[in-house]
Amino acid sequence: MMKSSAYNLDSTVISYYFPLSQCIEGLKVLVQSLFGATFHSIPLAPGESWHEDVLKMSLHHPEVLLCKGLPVSEDIC
Repeated sequence: MMKSSAYNLDSTVISYYFPLSQCIEGLKVLVQSLFGATFHSIPLAPGESWHEDVLKMSLHHPEVLLCKGLPVSEDIC
C-alpha cells in the first residue's frame, strides 16, 4: 500500500483501533441515518464462504425496493 509506506503505517496496529464488528455497526448506523435503510444478517449456507469471518447481509429500505442493494422497479427484481 502506497500510503502505508509513505506514512510508515502498519495495518495490524491500525486494525486494533478499528475492530471489524465496530466498523460494521458504524456502517449500519451511518446507512440508517443517511438513507433510512437497514442491514440484516443472513445465515451462510454450508460451503458458501471461503473464510469463517465472512458475513452475508441484505440491505432493506421501508419505501424503496432494492435488488442487490440497488433501487429498482418491482418488475425487474
